[in-house]
Amino acid sequence: MTAQKQKKRRDPPKIEPVLLDGVRYEAPVTFEDMGNRYHGGVVTAIDDKTGRLLWVAQVYTQPKLDPSKEKDKQRVYISELSPRKGGSELKVANEAGETFRIRLADQDVRKLFLGMF
Repeated sequence: MTAQKQKKRRDPPKIEPVLLDGVRYEAPVTFEDMGNRYHGGVVTAIDDKTGRLLWVAQVYTQPKLDPSKEKDKQRVYISELSPRKGGSELKVANEAGETFRIRLADQDVRKLFLGMF
């Protein structure tokens, strides 16, 4: 019997965009902006009619990667993106079990703790 080659990690979650008032909010798996490459942890706001990028919010930073381990197994991706508080905020959850909110008026990001949902 031969051992099957294992995948490096399961694929990052497929997150459906949230559309609010003509703005499409997305949680891309990777995102490049001004030479910086992000692997998860960001939410983008895009004008749904023009496709123009309105803003990018870094919700959390990736954990420090251990160079002796595979990078893709250590990365933490967004697992949920949903409207909150009547559409004035977005709830963002990640694979590590952390939950955040983005206030859409000013892109203020806050980590939520138990009981703050």
